[in-house]
Amino acid sequence: MGIQFCRLDKYIFVSSEVQEKNKPKCFRPFENLRVIIDATELKIQRPKHLQQQSNTYSEYKSCNTVKFLVGISCYGGLSFISEAYQGSISDRKLLVKSGLLDHLVEGDSVMAERGFDVEDILNEMGVDLIIPAFLGKREAFTARELVGSKMRASARIHVESFIGRVKQYRLLRFMIPSNLALPYVSDMVKICAYCVNFHAPFVDFET
Repeated sequence: MGIQFCRLDKYIFVSSEVQEKNKPKCFRPFENLRVIIDATELKIQRPKHLQQQSNTYSEYKSCNTVKFLVGISCYGGLSFISEAYQGSISDRKLLVKSGLLDHLVEGDSVMAERGFDVEDILNEMGVDLIIPAFLGKREAFTARELVGSKMRASARIHVESFIGRVKQYRLLRFMIPSNLALPYVSDMVKICAYCVNFHAPFVDFET
């Protein structure tokens, strides 16, 4: 099944032009939006090998994990799912190594959370990064920034919902044995992610 789904990879990364048709209300403020991305992690048993313990240790989760990059379209369906990477990888390196950049074209926009420090990489490709505003040294956001942040949050929540559905599959609910983690977990997660595409849509298409 995993092999069959891999053959569909190039077909599910829908162009921004196609997504402009019947675009859900929450995504309409964002022009040329191609994909909404987020990183997610799955807990694994602590490996016996010391180097693997270090490589898979996630500072964010405070345990050993494998990490994935997930992308959905404006319609709420899976657009991209990376292979499994060791939990210590940064979001920036994850984006570069995942292969997602190979699917993007000049003029596209990518929506992500604030932790994705990849604006320079995307801008070199002519791709815009849509992330929440930074407060920096200021005491408060402007009214415009607050409205923009609210719209982004309403749109970005759908990738979190998608990931939540993936993790509901029994196969992924429990800690993964370390001997299965990197050899097989990529296929396990990919199959579950593709299956979520057959669920009822969770994005509101109200006009």
